[in-house]
Amino acid sequence: MRDGEIRREWRARAATAAELLRTKYHPERIAITGDLLSPQPLGFWSELTLAVRGLSGQDTLHVYEDLSAMDVALVEADGTYFQQNLEDI
Repeated sequence: MRDGEIRREWRARAATAAELLRTKYHPERIAITGDLLSPQPLGFWSELTLAVRGLSGQDTLHVYEDLSAMDVALVEADGTYFQQNLEDI
């Protein structure tokens, strides 16, 4: 099934993005969130999303640029809203 292949590719891309973030920006926490955690099949509007906590304010724009180039969405997870339903990578 194609959904399984896409999920494996997205997890690999998430791991690559997380390694870039750890090396370059040193956030406190990085987690997968959103569509990849849903049991529903991925669709046209699905996106790979990482929640990141502890970014420096001056780095945020660069993080968005780096992740956008990898086709990864970013959610700043410094608030309590994103403390549920996160999967650390």
